[in-house]
Amino acid sequence: MPCLVCAAAMTASFALISFNSLAAYATIASTNAAFHRVDNTAADQQRDVTSTSVVGYLLLGGAGGLAGLAGYQRGNRVSVPMLLLLLAYLALCYTSLLWSADRSLTIRKLVVLTLFLSAAVGFVQWLGLRGFTIACGVCAAATLAIGLLAEVRISLFRPWQGDYRFSGVVHPNETSIIAAVLCMTIVFLVLPAGQRRTLAMLVLAGAAVLLILTKSRTGLAACVVALSIGLLVRAQASTKALLAGGAIAAAGALILFVASTGAAGVFDVASLGRGEHVSSLTGRVPLWNLLLGEAADRPFVGYGYGAFWSARNIDDISREFYWHIPQGHSIYIDLILNLGVVGLLAFLAVMAAGLATAVARYSATGQAHYLFAASAVILAAVHGIAESKFFATGFPGLMLFGCFAGLALGPGEAAAANAATSAEPLRFRPAAASRRLAGGAVAGG
Repeated sequence: MPCLVCAAAMTASFALISFNSLAAYATIASTNAAFHRVDNTAADQQRDVTSTSVVGYLLLGGAGGLAGLAGYQRGNRVSVPMLLLLLAYLALCYTSLLWSADRSLTIRKLVVLTLFLSAAVGFVQWLGLRGFTIACGVCAAATLAIGLLAEVRISLFRPWQGDYRFSGVVHPNETSIIAAVLCMTIVFLVLPAGQRRTLAMLVLAGAAVLLILTKSRTGLAACVVALSIGLLVRAQASTKALLAGGAIAAAGALILFVASTGAAGVFDVASLGRGEHVSSLTGRVPLWNLLLGEAADRPFVGYGYGAFWSARNIDDISREFYWHIPQGHSIYIDLILNLGVVGLLAFLAVMAAGLATAVARYSATGQAHYLFAASAVILAAVHGIAESKFFATGFPGLMLFGCFAGLALGPGEAAAANAATSAEPLRFRPAAASRRLAGGAVAGG
């Protein structure tokens, strides 16, 4: 029940912050390059604060704060290196106000970041990392269901059309992450428990279909990589050899395909039917060249948290490239713009520590939520190459920072370990964890 309450609070908050029941119309206009007929809503949002988004962030942060107070426990096993790196990155975000190019915008973004962190830490403190990951999966399922119903209601769910992209209630690129999170939840948390496998497989198939229908190349690639590495970590030695053989066979098939079809055939498959500007990653390469030139003016500490993407810069850059550009379409470039090379290195250190901590704890305990957390970091790292969704204070970022908080603070892990003992089959645990379970002492942190 607490997981459902948390998921409901998250879904309601993001519904106020970012849901758009007519997102499919905006996607069609963007696909048709109807730049002059579509208002630059991203620039407008930077100029004016909407009442619905304010209520949404207050609801999100308030619900997280209350959850944190209700679930606070003494004696949590803290990962000191992970916690220190996370605090160092956040300290840089807040102190960037001192050199921000637009202090009013940075203040506004830092207020939102504070509410966002209150939610991430509070929900994890209340539910533990396992409960939080389940809540993220429920929120993802609810968001996809709402989005599907929204498109059906306005008669824009048309997967048989070649130029169709499934949007739901947000942009297709964000919808692809939501579908990927649901896939990861089913594969790593639901199926190993062995309950209602038929229903779980149906939900997994539906999420995979919607992910493909978004035609987000970055989202699909990130999901495949995250799932593949996660399954490889979970697999036994013999299975790993089989997977390695399959990967070699797939690579060989890819080489034969390239040799037989040439570059045109590869681009057609890789673009998922979207042929626009494939060679320049849908216009990203010229954009990145421009943004890196801007970053060179403030290479070490950047323009300040959230300060570069002012309404003026959004308008100017959008007009130059003739499509709406509210962010750098790369988490790494946006980190350099906002916090400089120092901020980029700090965030990379947090991601590396999070991945190492999650893999180490999964190897020691066999608890599936650690495997989910490791895959979430991989998902963010790969997706961040060509998108900035995980840098924003939306659902993808909340999931990622919640995983970071769970790995750093270790709240509720004793209860989660007890639940995992009865819920997960032993065959998914490494041998070391099985010996610990036989002795009745699963490591909690």
